Amino acid sequence: KLDLKKCFFLCNDTNDIELCKVIGYPIGVSDCSREIKPYLKYLTSARGGEGTIAETLEIVSKLMNHNTKHKS
Repeated sequence: KLDLKKCFFLCNDTNDIELCKVIGYPIGVSDCSREIKPYLKYLTSARGGEGTIAETLEIVSKLMNHNTKHKS
């Protein structure tokens, strides 16, 4: 079974709010709808379509490395 609390989700608009409420790591693009911002754990500095995926992958990588180091 998929544990949504361990998942990342890149979002940008109000239709994403419901998933942001249950996903572990909701990430918004810098130009996302202001209504979604209270539900985000991370906000990229890049706007949608301007390097957001690369920045999101960096966030995911840092978080995964951080969590791996603290499991021992």
